[in-house]
Amino acid sequence: MSPKTQRSLRLSLSGGLSGFALAILTVILAFQFTLAAGYRILAILPHTGKSHFDFFEPLVKELALKGHSVTVLSHFPQKTRVANYTDVSLAGTVPVLELTVKQVEHLNPVADFHAIHTIGLQSCQPILSSKQVQDFIEKDQHFDVILTEVFTTDCFLGFVYRFNAPFVGLASSTLFSFSNDRFGNPANPAHIPNTFLPYGSRMTFTERLFNVLTNFYMSFARSYYYDSPAQWIAKKHFGRKMPSLEKIAKNTSLVLLNNHFSLSRPRPNVPAVIEVGGLHIRPAKKLPKDIEKFLNGAKDGVIVFSMGSMLQSRSLPERRLKAFLLAFAELPQRVLWKYENETLADQPPNVMISSWIPQRDVLEHPNVKLFITHGGMLGLSEAVFCGVPILGIPMFGDQPSNVQAAVEAGIGELFPYYRTPYMMSIVQAIRQILNNERYTENAKRLSAIYRDRPLPPLDTATYWVEYVARHGGAHLRSPTVDLSTAEYLLLDVAVFILAAVAALAFAFYKIYSNIEILPYLKMFLDKKSKKE
Repeated sequence: MSPKTQRSLRLSLSGGLSGFALAILTVILAFQFTLAAGYRILAILPHTGKSHFDFFEPLVKELALKGHSVTVLSHFPQKTRVANYTDVSLAGTVPVLELTVKQVEHLNPVADFHAIHTIGLQSCQPILSSKQVQDFIEKDQHFDVILTEVFTTDCFLGFVYRFNAPFVGLASSTLFSFSNDRFGNPANPAHIPNTFLPYGSRMTFTERLFNVLTNFYMSFARSYYYDSPAQWIAKKHFGRKMPSLEKIAKNTSLVLLNNHFSLSRPRPNVPAVIEVGGLHIRPAKKLPKDIEKFLNGAKDGVIVFSMGSMLQSRSLPERRLKAFLLAFAELPQRVLWKYENETLADQPPNVMISSWIPQRDVLEHPNVKLFITHGGMLGLSEAVFCGVPILGIPMFGDQPSNVQAAVEAGIGELFPYYRTPYMMSIVQAIRQILNNERYTENAKRLSAIYRDRPLPPLDTATYWVEYVARHGGAHLRSPTVDLSTAEYLLLDVAVFILAAVAALAFAFYKIYSNIEILPYLKMFLDKKSKKE
């Protein structure tokens, strides 16, 4: 129903309806108009890591709340019905990702890169060949905008080709070095470290060298080992006429990035890269009574310990587990530990375990003095938002880079997993932070900067999704996306200039070499000898 029709109907009925009835009718008409004006949005969230979905979920639910029709393909369907929100469940197609410490403790950056890309590639065929996804692909439907995760595989970009809609990339971490090309985003390795490396923005010569080599290798390896098979799988399910995944990816309207310059270091971004770090952080809620009682009674403060949603603390090797228990027993502070078993042998009296903790709400409590974390971006963002210092124990993925950023910001320290002697090292690292007010002061200052934005990150994200839907694309695509490497680095121009200079030098050489100077030289020498 158009706004003009609504106004006419209100005027024609106003004489015969009471004020209350008219108000009710107005609300109904406004609601109908909202639904009529709502966009059809498709969100492709195929990663099996719960933390990835936890970052995107507030956005898709907010879009549904605003009256848009949102369809979500994920492994984590809603447990209760959400208005305007339709699940296409991927549950059961591939296992949900839960990692043990043993699986990740020996990963170097290159092995880490291959591990997560293998997981991504191996999910393509089972998901795309599943009945629910095949039925969805075959269904005749239209979408105004598509949301896709920018991570380890592009095989799901076939949905963009199938439904022919502008699309927005979603990144739950900082951008991988090889992902910047699709947005034309500059990523100078002189000061922007590879996501898999534990480097800061001020790198030594050796670090810069290794950073460049790592970027080069990962770009090559992704293209050769993973993009080619993903292309084959996507064409199998979306048709042989589908263009290359690289070409589709380079038509991304914009990307919403779980990042904020206050934490992940300032860097030049093109307009199509929008920082919405902390998108998932909602207003604090009341704590469960047992946790609230534990926190309130901590006269010396509380330390929160969590290894995230994908990595299980219960999988820590026995000697590491005992080292943490002995270290915590030495402290006057209480420790709230996300531990997935119901019981913990030799648990000190100052330690409380819980298989799940409302981490964002807990970190807001005034008695929390330190957050021991694996360095995942979601938990780290929550710590920064709440102004809590961190002790980072990074294990895999972007965690080393995230923790190094926190160290560079002065809000925490890095604790290497293999440091020995382990128990006393843990105690010393904790005391170093708790006994130095500088960490807390820096954390509070960083929190103020992190929170100070023109719009909350969730509102920023919804605005840009609606912007793309309104205009059929964001029209922010950088021209550098279409340039070859030689053109982007001006290598062709440099070669031309060098060739021109060389040709000019050669021409001058030939000109001067052909001038007969010997007679003039002989005449000069004869005159000189006569004078003598």
